[in-house]
Amino acid sequence: SNNKTANTISGKLSVVSIRTTNTYTNFLPSLQVKYNLMKNTLVRFAFTNTIGRPDYTQLSGTNRLTFAATAAPNTFTGSVTIANPNLKPYLSSNLDLSVEHYLVKGGIISLGGFYKTIKNQIYRVSDIQLNTNYDNKFFERLTVSENRNADDAKLYGVEFSYDQAFTFLPKSSATNISNLWAPP
Repeated sequence: SNNKTANTISGKLSVVSIRTTNTYTNFLPSLQVKYNLMKNTLVRFAFTNTIGRPDYTQLSGTNRLTFAATAAPNTFTGSVTIANPNLKPYLSSNLDLSVEHYLVKGGIISLGGFYKTIKNQIYRVSDIQLNTNYDNKFFERLTVSENRNADDAKLYGVEFSYDQAFTFLPKSSATNISNLWAPP
């Protein structure tokens, strides 16, 4: 993609062309199975692959600089967000298994487990630089941020759930309730 970077320096606008290319192809198979173990009990299994693409602004090749003058002459404070056109989308491979039992009077009890491997997760790195030069300006304090890809991660866990409908509570008529709230 062709991107243009605009910087404002002392009221002057400068534009620089940048050419970046980033392509990828992903095959994301999935398999989902539901098996009725008994009348009110079932087992679910899922193998899925998912993708999370970076935001366009993270890939654009455009750096965003914001700054303000300090009391000292020709001295600024500010922040710069550096785009990373080389960001890769994050990919996740997931295994999920659960057993669910539906209660006769409403409600459910379930137990499940999951395992996920995640590649290229995106995170933001920030660094505070003191007394530094950037874009032909002296910064007393400059916060520099950039999005990067993280190392691979593994995530696993167990889930337990109990959900009960309140059908066992006594019923009351609208007349009885309104009598409780009627003014004396």
